Amino acid sequence: MIKLSPVIFMIGGILTFLPLFISNISFYIIVMVLGMIISLFIWFSLSFNRDYKIKKLLENKLISEQNLSLLKIRKKSIYYAILYSLTYTAMNIASVFSVSKVEEMIFNGDVFDYSQINVSDLDPMYVLASMVMLISSIASIILLYFLFKSIYTDEFSIQTLLMKQKNIQVPALKPMPFFVYLVFTIFTYGLFSWFFRYRISKSQMINLKLEEKVKLLKDIKEKQEKKKSDDKKKSEDFIGKMKEHYSNYLRKDLDNQKRKEVLARLYMDLGKIDPKEIKNILDDFLSENLLKYDEYKKLENLLF
Repeated sequence: MIKLSPVIFMIGGILTFLPLFISNISFYIIVMVLGMIISLFIWFSLSFNRDYKIKKLLENKLISEQNLSLLKIRKKSIYYAILYSLTYTAMNIASVFSVSKVEEMIFNGDVFDYSQINVSDLDPMYVLASMVMLISSIASIILLYFLFKSIYTDEFSIQTLLMKQKNIQVPALKPMPFFVYLVFTIFTYGLFSWFFRYRISKSQMINLKLEEKVKLLKDIKEKQEKKKSDDKKKSEDFIGKMKEHYSNYLRKDLDNQKRKEVLARLYMDLGKIDPKEIKNILDDFLSENLLKYDEYKKLENLLF
């Protein structure tokens, strides 16, 4: 994942307001371009982190393809970030060009009565730039909506799913309509957007760490269960071989000394297994007449 420092959000916020106090057009454009680059980089990073997180959740089986389908969540949102970057850049370039053309017309003394003006009276490049700005502005708002939905709304849906299905307590985001985000962003001249994206970035990093911890605990549990299963299998194999071994010996017509030696070894081997299994083996040997009752009772008293 791409870790975003709080500093980059602070710089971006400053660069958003700084052009309001700049009169030099060249410096104004430089500051605007830097702010735009940082803003688009953050959108790209948040989108990349979102896609990476979903990929990891699927790999770790914390969510399923069916979950994504039911919640109408796409695996990839990076395409929205790329397209938004293109339309947003086109909108800003076109707006700068349109403003420069207007300033040029005013400087040349071309003062128009806008109530009577015809499109044919305007500079064709100004008309083209204005159309590009309008179309790219509309496209940017639409793509921003999809970015918002994929990065924020989908994140909220996934967090809710993890808390319900997997009982993973994550710091949940609060639901927010896109319209509210857009209004706050406009009225704060973009400042709310920087704070909003910082909050998402922080939430992404915290949740990733929590999910990695859950994955680690899940792996530890799986290893413990596997070890338990392996130990159980080894124990069953040992018991099966031991029963077969001593059954063969006890069926033989042995003299008293030899039989005592076999029973002594049986006692030692029985001491290595679970008491419940000891009882089952002794009962089986007694029922099959492999052990005499007094031998059975003696072993039972020694082992229990």
